[in-house]
Amino acid sequence: MSTTPHTTAPAGKRHTWWATIALVVACFAVAAYWTTRLDIGLYDETAYLQRGIAIDTEGLPAADMAPLYSLWYRLLQVFWPDPVERYLVNLGFTIAVLPILLFLVLRRVGVTLIAALATAIVVLVSTLNVLNWPRVSAFALIILLLGIWLQAGTRSRDRGWAYLFCAVFIVVYIRPEFAIGVVGIVACWSVDVVGRVRSGTPFNFRPIVVSFIVALLLGLSLGSPFGHGRSMVAFGQHYAVNRINSSDTPMDPWTGWETIAQAELGTTTSLSDAITNAPDRVVWHLGYNLRHLLPTLGRMVLPAGTRLDRMAIVLLVLLTLLLLRQLFVARPPLEHRSTPMALAVLSWSLPPLLAAFVIHPRQHYLIFPAILLLLPLQARIFSAHNKVPRWTSWATGMVAGAILFLSAGRSRDFSSRPTLATIQVLRGIELPAGPVVLDADGGYATYMEHGSIRIPAQEKDTLFLPYITNREVNVIVASPRLEGDPRFKNDPTWKRFKEDPGSHGFKLITVQGTNVRLYVASGPRP
Repeated sequence: MSTTPHTTAPAGKRHTWWATIALVVACFAVAAYWTTRLDIGLYDETAYLQRGIAIDTEGLPAADMAPLYSLWYRLLQVFWPDPVERYLVNLGFTIAVLPILLFLVLRRVGVTLIAALATAIVVLVSTLNVLNWPRVSAFALIILLLGIWLQAGTRSRDRGWAYLFCAVFIVVYIRPEFAIGVVGIVACWSVDVVGRVRSGTPFNFRPIVVSFIVALLLGLSLGSPFGHGRSMVAFGQHYAVNRINSSDTPMDPWTGWETIAQAELGTTTSLSDAITNAPDRVVWHLGYNLRHLLPTLGRMVLPAGTRLDRMAIVLLVLLTLLLLRQLFVARPPLEHRSTPMALAVLSWSLPPLLAAFVIHPRQHYLIFPAILLLLPLQARIFSAHNKVPRWTSWATGMVAGAILFLSAGRSRDFSSRPTLATIQVLRGIELPAGPVVLDADGGYATYMEHGSIRIPAQEKDTLFLPYITNREVNVIVASPRLEGDPRFKNDPTWKRFKEDPGSHGFKLITVQGTNVRLYVASGPRP
């Protein structure tokens, strides 16, 4: 049984082809622009890239550490050996492909050409697409959209379920929380098959077997994507973020979260222990997340970097009311509705929404429901087979255009790229031995010569001078984050070192246009 319309006039097909070509050109042009403006993101995204580099020597990362995303970076390494270029290529690819694929899916599920094109353009320039970091979520969403596109284009119901199942099972090895989405697809597919068996309607057994084989091969080759305590690390870090944001504490949450979690939650290793030890603090954290959920979503749909001011709020509320009105008056024919797609969207939106509520309403969680829930809503409101009052369509387009127009030129300045500037200076340094880099920012060594070693500043457990001697550190990145870390700020030997680095065998290099200072070994240390 077909789940989507397959009757498009030849003229409509020609218009879709021309619109697709124009959109592809626009998407890659916008992506190229942003790859020259956005800075390198250390920590999470750089860690994925580093694990891709290490595949040749250490094998694939653990199953819950996004092995398929690191494998993607390893594939890009074949064509772009320079890690900086590789990072920027992936950034541009995900910025461009996400709105293109969204447009193709919207057209395949029956959304009108104008509505699909307008939606894709809004997403292309939005904060949720351009400034969503780390890019692993955008990459996972592209795979989910590809699965929906394949499902919506097949006339076999079971083959469609198989596409959805394989897409989300692959994504589990990129975002482990989507295991809930796998359970949802299996449950919905099983209910559908049982219902057809009882009614005497035949079903296709081959897609079920193929799906099982795909899952088995992924499980045997990559392992189980569960466990290893990632949930408590994410919870603890974002609990620290909320505490610091609410009290203006001069502490970095990413380097000091363990101190805060231990003091207020009584643990840094177990989420269940945190709930038992300090239920009131956990409830406060959840309430904080809930209060910031809608403002975060509002900023996400605005053009990249635009501030959520009063005018933007008024326009977003007006746009929401217009869409809700069209949603409730729209009555698309039953034959043009895709039940599997709607069920998949609901089951795939639940895990990131839970993560946004329990951990933090970060954009890389909310990008999934923000995009996925568009599909059934757009298919209902702007279906080519649905009659919607003309004035509401025009009003919706005018409000959306006003948001784009009023936001133009009001986004923050992206001309500064301090991380990239620091990397470029580090690359020009000549050392007698391989670089051993002490930093608090999350991985400058990844972008230096092969074999460079990173020493995380958070691991410092002794006085500074003995620590760098024991770890054979020959490059120190003294960024504002490191300077503000109590482990360094309160260390008298670090203060003595900065007063006269030359007496310790180091020279000072300043990175122009930034607040970063580099201390580089100038020879054998005394």
